[in-house]
Amino acid sequence: MIVTLGRAFSVSWRYEGGFGVEYDCTCPEGFLGERCELREDQCSSNPCARGTCVSRGNHYTCECDRGFSGELCDQREDPCESEPCFPAVTCSPSPAKRPGETGFKCGPCPEGYTGDGINCVAVGVSCSDQPCFPGVACFDLTGHVAGYRCGKCPRFFSGDGESCVRSDKAACSTGVCSEVSKCTESELPPGFRCEPCPVGYYGNGVTCTAECLKPCPKRQTCVRPNECGCAPGYVGRKCDHPTCYPKCRYGGVCVRPNLCRCFSGYSGSYCQTSLCSKPCQHGGRCLSHNRCLCPYGYSGSQCHIVRCRRPCQNGGQCVGLNRCRCPPGYQGRHCETPACSPACLNGGTCLKPGLCACPSGYQGQRCQEALCSPPCQNGGKCVRFNTCKCPFGYRGHRCHVPVCHLVCMNQGRCVGHNQCMCTSGWAGQRCDQPVCRPSCKNGGLCVMPDICSCTRGFYGADCSKDSRRRYRSGYHYYRG
Repeated sequence: MIVTLGRAFSVSWRYEGGFGVEYDCTCPEGFLGERCELREDQCSSNPCARGTCVSRGNHYTCECDRGFSGELCDQREDPCESEPCFPAVTCSPSPAKRPGETGFKCGPCPEGYTGDGINCVAVGVSCSDQPCFPGVACFDLTGHVAGYRCGKCPRFFSGDGESCVRSDKAACSTGVCSEVSKCTESELPPGFRCEPCPVGYYGNGVTCTAECLKPCPKRQTCVRPNECGCAPGYVGRKCDHPTCYPKCRYGGVCVRPNLCRCFSGYSGSYCQTSLCSKPCQHGGRCLSHNRCLCPYGYSGSQCHIVRCRRPCQNGGQCVGLNRCRCPPGYQGRHCETPACSPACLNGGTCLKPGLCACPSGYQGQRCQEALCSPPCQNGGKCVRFNTCKCPFGYRGHRCHVPVCHLVCMNQGRCVGHNQCMCTSGWAGQRCDQPVCRPSCKNGGLCVMPDICSCTRGFYGADCSKDSRRRYRSGYHYYRG
């Protein structure tokens, strides 16, 4: 007989001669011993070819040496697969003879480079040699890719940065020179040439500043030779009005060029930001001082009032956009539907919490009581409209018909469960016992209504007369 113990072990029992019991344990994988109490060392057979075996219960894994892979570390890896050499340098596998060796060998560096094949550096060319077009930024490269890289060509030039040519775009039309200096297109960098500033100006042609022999008053500057005008940021006859751009908003006052003094409730470089002492809720945005611009479905000074397109009914509370929280006993999107718990039965309609409107033929708080008219008789139970469930011994729509399992005899009539109403001259539960009036005497037996069978020696309607004659039969019948 084999008995399985749990999920892992099985025991085979052997009965010998009726004395004692021997058993053998069949151990699952990973266990051994007479009772499977020893865990097997999965690494005892040294299954890993080129790696270290790690026992993990009922299985093992191999941690492979460098250059080997596979479940048993028996597959040699290609060390050149990861492209360890410098670009364009040949890589060839080379078995590692000593610890720390790479297991591959790189060929010589490309022409113009020097190194061990893994790292190659360009010989003699760097940004210090100024290889890029004049005015173009140069970047020295490091790592596997040595050399340099040139930036973009200057404005109005095109090329790779090392060689740039003049483009067709006109420079002078873009305002590269001062308004009072003459501009000329050029094929040389920067692509244009500005004439010297005219008399009464100083500068390099790109910018020309007017000169005034006398200092200009406060908030004014020299705008043309020996002519003062309002300094940038000021206007007015006396240049005493500062200007702000953009203009100060929400009643803010420009007090210095591009500096606004804001009223309470506003901030920002030109008073464009409204401040609300209480933050706007539900994604609202502060529109003006303590005034929020609310998203659809919310209102109030802080957008704290939730709005429902249709009002919540029956005491429901609007808690979200067109979303009502209904009180107990109501349900629906707007709490418009009463809910009866337990639910109305037999097609009843819930009018309000706990009150059902029952269809014809039912009554009760949940319309659970059926009505039968006329009512069920003899202990019958109304189970559906005008449908009675009769007790044992009765039948009919109203349980008004008794059932007699023993048939009434001699024209008797069933009037109740196993109750017979007998005709004159009969009695008993089944009307099977005749009645003699007067009753038979002297041991006579009533065999039919008012008919006695007398014992020997007696006669008469009720066997009350003594007979001195002997008769052959034991009984004589007399009808009274």
